[in-house]
Amino acid sequence: MIGIISVHCIGLCSDDSTFTLNTRPALSVPSQIDLIYWKPILLNILQNAFFFDNIERGSVLLVNVIKNNTNGIFQTNNVTNMLIKCIVENTKKYNVIDIGTLYSVYRELGVFPEDNRNSYNFSIRIANYLQANYVLYGIAYGSSEKPNLELQLISVKTGEILRVVSGSA
Repeated sequence: MIGIISVHCIGLCSDDSTFTLNTRPALSVPSQIDLIYWKPILLNILQNAFFFDNIERGSVLLVNVIKNNTNGIFQTNNVTNMLIKCIVENTKKYNVIDIGTLYSVYRELGVFPEDNRNSYNFSIRIANYLQANYVLYGIAYGSSEKPNLELQLISVKTGEILRVVSGSA
C-alpha cells in the first residue's frame, strides 16, 4: 500500500527547481505570557476577610475547582491547588479534601472540571457525596490578564452562602 502526501508550502517551498524558505509563522504566538503568582493574593484575600474563622473545628471543607468566567485562559488547576495549600498551611482546625480526591469524583461522574455543569448545585452534590460540611466555591471573572476572584463559603447542610470574599490579581 502506497500513500501519497501532498505538502503545500510548509517550511521549504519549491517552484520548479528553486527552493525558498517560508519564514512566516503558521500560528501567532504571544511574545510573552504573564503568569500570576497567586499565593500572596489568595492569602491576602483569606486573611483580610477573617475567612478561616467561619468554619467550625473538626469540619470537612471541599474546595471546588475554580470556575473560569474570564474572557480567556485562566490557570484553574494551579489556582485551585494553591488555594487548597494556603488553607491547609494556615489552619489545622478542620480537614480539607485534596484535589486528587475531588478529581476522582469528577471522573466517576463523567464531568470535566472546566465543564459548564461545574456549578453551585453540582458543587453541593459533590460535597454531599464526599461528606463535606462546607464548600468553597470560586469564580474567576473579568480580564484573564488581571482576573477578579470571588470565593463563596457555602454550608452544605443548608445551602446558605456564609461568606463571600473577593480580590484581584
